[in-house]
Amino acid sequence: MVGEYAEAVSTAETAGGAQPCMKGALRAAEGAREAAGGRRETPAAAAAQADWLAARQYAYLLFQRLFGAEPSGELFSAIDVAVARDAFGIACGAADGSAGAEAGAGEDGGGADVAGAADALASAAEGGDAARAMPGDGGAAHAAPGSGSTTEAGEASAAPVPLPPAFRELLGVLEDAAGADADGLDAWKAEYTRLFVGPAALPAPPWESVYTSHGRLVMQPSTLEVRAAYRKRGFEPALCRRVPDDHVALELDFMAVLAKEALEACQCADAKGARDALAASAQFLREHLGVWVQEFADALCGKGRAPRYAPVACALAAFVASDAERLAGADGKV
Repeated sequence: MVGEYAEAVSTAETAGGAQPCMKGALRAAEGAREAAGGRRETPAAAAAQADWLAARQYAYLLFQRLFGAEPSGELFSAIDVAVARDAFGIACGAADGSAGAEAGAGEDGGGADVAGAADALASAAEGGDAARAMPGDGGAAHAAPGSGSTTEAGEASAAPVPLPPAFRELLGVLEDAAGADADGLDAWKAEYTRLFVGPAALPAPPWESVYTSHGRLVMQPSTLEVRAAYRKRGFEPALCRRVPDDHVALELDFMAVLAKEALEACQCADAKGARDALAASAQFLREHLGVWVQEFADALCGKGRAPRYAPVACALAAFVASDAERLAGADGKV
């Protein structure tokens, strides 16, 4: 089953063929900044918006890879903890979102190299079992730069707060994983298998329907609703008829694709495309992922005996809650 879920989140079939989603995952933010001069918002506002959109995409991709396949040394070595710190800080409006002071900024005083880290994570995903996401067309038009106004939903918070403890704990776990020896990596793999594969009963099943149906069953009506949400945006995971569509990694895959669409629309000054992608994100969190991810995290923390994956799940639940709140707060600007 590990191989099946790895494959399920590694490719999607679209009419236009399959393409890697992670390539240059955060590099589009630079284009959004450069194009800001031809838009109605200030360059600072455009940069803040691009940073927020890029941070959301990176965060969802990071969680998707952590839950999408058996862990590998290649994946952990490709995860840049400084970039993760930046992404969580920016996405959640935290004061310590910049890795410049804490995680080795370059000589120019800037933050972590998010574009390079995204490419490294993409390479790890393509070379091993780590999941890759493949976008559908999403129905988003991509206007030429300067052809319209972008949204203001991602402007920086006026009163940033410290990075919440859940994210700090996750960063510590990722730092430990990056330096793990063979025994440490085997412990990660064993925990992943016990929690999400079996053969024993799973302490925290990774499917939405288990938490939203009366009998805690898989392949329930909510699973078909998730499939319909995917298809509405042109997203179809490989093996879609062999594994439940509401696996946590697939839902994270979908959120990462929507985040990519919003970022690319921002880059192209396509306000409508950005609004549509962010509105679809808010709806999916409100109706699906945000409904059950906290209970999933609670199960891992309470009875999962999961010293590695419990912090990942708790950080995921915190991120989803924060993202949903921020998207809801941007009503009218999305």
